[in-house]
Amino acid sequence: MNVFRTAKRGGLTPEEAMAQPIERIHPPESLAISLGYFTQLIEDLRAGRPPQSFRGELEYYCRDGSTVGMDVIALPVLDEQGAFLELLGVSRDITERKRTALELQQARAEAEAANQALLAANRTQVRLATTDGLTGLWNRRELDERVRREIDRADRYGDELSLVLFDIDHFKDVNDRFGHLAGDHVLVELARRVEAEPFPAVGRVTISSGVVQRRPRESAEAWFHRLDRVLYRAKELGRNRVELEPEPGR
Repeated sequence: MNVFRTAKRGGLTPEEAMAQPIERIHPPESLAISLGYFTQLIEDLRAGRPPQSFRGELEYYCRDGSTVGMDVIALPVLDEQGAFLELLGVSRDITERKRTALELQQARAEAEAANQALLAANRTQVRLATTDGLTGLWNRRELDERVRREIDRADRYGDELSLVLFDIDHFKDVNDRFGHLAGDHVLVELARRVEAEPFPAVGRVTISSGVVQRRPRESAEAWFHRLDRVLYRAKELGRNRVELEPEPGR
């Protein structure tokens, strides 16, 4: 049975290629594919089933031990009675195509990596532009922008809107007694805990809060002005408390 009539490849003439044992033709992965096809071909012929053709990419050894990629077509040839005569093979060198595909894949991977780095850099820039570097909370500019959005939403849909403003009680004393590093630690940790848990070295820290509901169509400046007065009232009444705006006339 003739196996493959193939063009010259890797320094081997067609005659030399045809004379090689199959174990010296293919690297292991392609060898398994090739042997699998031949095994199925023989089983089909023995069972009287029509033999199937083959189309796929296989690696071939060259004379110098390197490999070359081939696009291979194998066609069973039958006589007029349907008996198997031979297997004709056509192979086409696809080394350059595979090299181009690999380079394209690498270029895509590099582009994706650059894109991910750009996205990460953009996220970092957004974080730096919108948050406080010490606490990680929104900075004043971002807070003003968020409040503006919520005011627009409330005006559009008629929703109620309230703000809570708080201040650390006697925070100047913390800085004066324990130093600004301790004060920074309090600011960072305050965003993550409540007053029931003391701070190392500093002890118990409390806050005073004011809560005010926005009036219909009220400006942000007027709203904050009322909120600031309510916060000051919480401090006047002893601190460590939450104060609501008094009802009119009270």
